[in-house]
Amino acid sequence: MPYPYLLDAIVRGKWAIHDGTAIAYLETAAKLIRGEYSPENASRRSETNPIEILLDNGKTMAAGGSNSFDTAPDRSTIIIPLQGAMLKYGTMCTYGTEEIAAVIRQAADSPRIDSIVIDCHSGGGSVDAVAPIFDAIAYAKSKVPVVGCVDLMCSAALYGLLPCDEIMAANDISCEVGSIGVMMSFMDYADYYESLGIKEHLIRSTLSADKNLAFELARKGDYTQIQTEELDPIALKFQNDVKAYRGAKLDLSVEGLLNGRTFFAPDALKNGLIDSIGSMDAAIARAKQLVDIRTINNYY
Repeated sequence: MPYPYLLDAIVRGKWAIHDGTAIAYLETAAKLIRGEYSPENASRRSETNPIEILLDNGKTMAAGGSNSFDTAPDRSTIIIPLQGAMLKYGTMCTYGTEEIAAVIRQAADSPRIDSIVIDCHSGGGSVDAVAPIFDAIAYAKSKVPVVGCVDLMCSAALYGLLPCDEIMAANDISCEVGSIGVMMSFMDYADYYESLGIKEHLIRSTLSADKNLAFELARKGDYTQIQTEELDPIALKFQNDVKAYRGAKLDLSVEGLLNGRTFFAPDALKNGLIDSIGSMDAAIARAKQLVDIRTINNYY
């Protein structure tokens, strides 16, 4: 069910997310926690609004089903949206990255699609939402060129788009890139419940001394174990993958580059987080150009 999953992700999940995106969802999170949404009015977004994809000829089509691209013209470039907060599974608020990844893979397998542009406007999301997008782009890239066209590409969104052949800022006005890092938060209602006469008793097996210990210590204000055992390994993997995929383009001398700073497009380009600045039309043209380059290289 999308409602319990969304609530669980908000309350307990690990996040690679820009603070502005997190703040934008605070009211929704508060309503979920207060129980103001129910399974009846919180259906999965894709159940009522299939993912809309755009072709380079300006036509839109709804993704889904094995024959989604059968009506697309030959040699089409497809524009696939990655927008809003990223969660692995679809909920009332967002398409799941599993759903978006399925569209990416389907497009890569279609004989009518010769290139893909990822239209990204996302401040990131839950850590487990990264792998589906990352893996799908890596798969698609082995078959057709994949270009990321980004207006907001922060944290988990940046991680997910790393395998793209190229990443282009959609403009030099509003585009933001970066926020490399991992965080988590949780609400502690112990004092509130105690004021109502409700007291929690946590009892571990004598054989399970370390079970949920990091979380329990965090509830008492000691965050060291949860940082070193759960957050730091993910953050280090994130940093290493950024360095591996962006390579020599990265200016590692820039303070905070891998530690959470966010940059507007000109500085993101200068620091090596993106490859160019353009527009959606420019990204489509570049994808077509990469198709021609691959054709020439394969011929020779």
